[in-house]
Amino acid sequence: MYESKSRSAVEGALENLLEFGTFYDLDLQLTTSKGNKRWIRLTGNSLFQNDKIVKVWGMIQDITQIKQAKYIPVILETACLLAAFIRPNHLED
Repeated sequence: MYESKSRSAVEGALENLLEFGTFYDLDLQLTTSKGNKRWIRLTGNSLFQNDKIVKVWGMIQDITQIKQAKYIPVILETACLLAAFIRPNHLED
């Protein structure tokens, strides 16, 4: 199931694709049937002939690991700062 923001984005993108042929490329969050959070990349495109859409296609790609990897440096930096802050000064004596 798509998160509410993601659901709105998909609905709007599909509507624009089918009505105007507008290409979309979205990063969306969803929850699997087992309750796991996942990130996906969703794209959509269309082909016009004689001012009518005759073909629609797209792809879905799981990008969860890419999204998570983006935050690793921030998490490590935060952990180091916290460790330095929490470390008692009297242990250095």
